[in-house]
Amino acid sequence: MDNVDSFKMFNSDEERIEIKKLLSSYLYNEDTNIESAAMLSDKAVFEAETACDVETGKCTEQDAVENLIDRQTARVSVWFSENGKEIVERAFEAAGIGVGILLSRWVGPNAILISRKIGQVLGRTVSKTAEILIDKGIRKIGQFGKKLWNWTKEKVARPLYEKMKKTCNFS
Repeated sequence: MDNVDSFKMFNSDEERIEIKKLLSSYLYNEDTNIESAAMLSDKAVFEAETACDVETGKCTEQDAVENLIDRQTARVSVWFSENGKEIVERAFEAAGIGVGILLSRWVGPNAILISRKIGQVLGRTVSKTAEILIDKGIRKIGQFGKKLWNWTKEKVARPLYEKMKKTCNFS
């Protein structure tokens, strides 16, 4: 590349979309559903663009890492918002069945049906609150990831680099 400053990975959004489609079709197979293939291709294109932006100076390494952490946090948050309610509801239903099995020894087989129903009702009630709380937790984990990155860079990587620089006599 002669002129790094003018380098653009894609000339247009349409070109970016076509690349994502091509990657998705390549990644789609009997082991990967279409949603996973699309998510993987989007991730690959985003990470490639981010790497190019760092190389060309359009963003710093710090910004790139924080963007990648934000993107992954958002990806997990979206996945949980799509699947979390069902997971929580099924977990409560399973817990209800488990309690019912234990109670059925003393109360009889109807304990399983009643406990299952109680678990379902509790699951629907709790899932609404759990979704909000877990989403907040996911975002806090993302913020912690950024802090951990900064701490590692300052407390581990920089001193290690300085020590290597002195030991190996390179500047």
